[in-house]
This record gives sequence, C-alpha cells and structure tokens, in this order.
Amino acid sequence: MELFSGILNLYLEKLILVLLVFGRVSGIFLLTPIFRMQVFPTMFKVFLALMISFIMAITLNLNIDLDFDIWALLFVLHKEFIIGLLIGFIFNLVFWGMRFGGGIIDFELGFQAATLFTFMESSPSLFGQFLEMVVLMLFLILNGHHQVFEALYLSYAKIPIGTGNLTSTTISEIGKFFANVTVIALKISAPIFVSTFLVNVSLAMLARMAPQTNIFVVSFQVKIAVALLVFFLAVTFFVFASKQFLEIFQKQTLNILMTIG
Repeated sequence: MELFSGILNLYLEKLILVLLVFGRVSGIFLLTPIFRMQVFPTMFKVFLALMISFIMAITLNLNIDLDFDIWALLFVLHKEFIIGLLIGFIFNLVFWGMRFGGGIIDFELGFQAATLFTFMESSPSLFGQFLEMVVLMLFLILNGHHQVFEALYLSYAKIPIGTGNLTSTTISEIGKFFANVTVIALKISAPIFVSTFLVNVSLAMLARMAPQTNIFVVSFQVKIAVALLVFFLAVTFFVFASKQFLEIFQKQTLNILMTIG
C-alpha cells in the first residue's frame, strides 16, 4: 500500500510539474508571433505546447518545492504564465518594430489612410505587413524558432519554477530593449522618409514655379514611385536591419532574464 501511495505521489508530482511548465510555454505561445499565427489551428498549438512541456519536464532537472495545496499551485502557475508572457512580449517587440517602421513609411506615402477606413478590423499597414513578413522569413532562415526554445531553456536555468519576481532592473532592461527597437525601426524608415521629404520639397518648389499644375494629384504617384525605387535599391539595408533586430533580441533576452530575481 505504501509502495502504491509512493508511486501515485511521484506521478502526481510529475503531472503538476508538466502543468507548471505548460504555464510558461503557453505564455510564450500566446505572444510569440510565429506561434500565434492563425494558419495554425488552436488545438494544434495546445497539443504542441503540451508536448514541449512534457519533454522539458522529463529532460530538465526541474524540482518543485511545493505542497499540493490548490491555492499555492494556482499562484505558482500564474507566476509561470507571467514569465512566459514576458519572454513572448520580448519576441513580439521585434516584429512590432518592423510594423512601426512600415507604418512611418505608409504615413509618408499616404497608405496609412487605408487603415482609417477599416479601423474596426485593425488592418496592418502595407509596408508594415511586408517588413514583418521579411523579418519572419529571416527569423526562420536564421533558426530564430530555435532561439525561442533556447530562451525557454535558459529561463529555467535563471528562473527556477516558483521563483522570479519583476524588479526595477527588469523594467529598465525592457525599456532599453524597446528604445533599441524604436531606433532600428526609425533607421528602417529613414531611406524612404528622407527621399519622400526631398520629393515634397521639390514639388513645393515646382508649385511655386508653376501654380497652374495640380501638385496634390501628381504628388501621390511621384512619391509612391520614388519610395518603391528607393526600397528596391535599399533592400539589402532592410535585410541587414532585420538581422540586427534578431541579434539584439538574443542579447537582450538573456539580460532581461538575468534581472528577474
């Protein structure tokens, strides 16, 4: 009877361990762009998260110092979910930066008006969606999905189950990462932003020299043509900036995890 009770407690402890790991994994899946794409069915994502949780609970030397009290279990599960959300949020910032840079380009070209007519659908900007897809392809080519699992693995080395609290240093590191992402997003939009600014100056001078010309109508076609030309000429720059995004993510994720005490 004691042997049966011991085996039951062992399996129950492993089940709770898988559940707690699932809390952190599901938090990452909820915010990481590649895992929250609608092309993957919800049941598939839940099954994948459960499989990853089961494998990590077996392969990693994870221990829980927790009695089987339901309230203590829910508290730790909530904490694990928050840590997973934090890691997923860091990943999402990279893709947000590309959307932000593309939004600036769309605003300059007048494409941003399309989002005003469909604001209830939260439609992304044209260039923002394109640049986000570029980052997503580079993310997969450079094995960025491996970085997601590496960050998950490192999170257990730095933040064991049941521990970890957000500190002021953590908030500061997230702020630094957000600032770096914003700077790179501005760099991405800079070539087209500067070229369209020069086009606007040229059209303003033309309007002064030839007032009878309908500059407002002409400006849309000219700015779009110049922007597309600059974009294709600077496509290598956009790829380089995207790689810089992913490199900063890898370094900054480790720094943020180190600050969670």
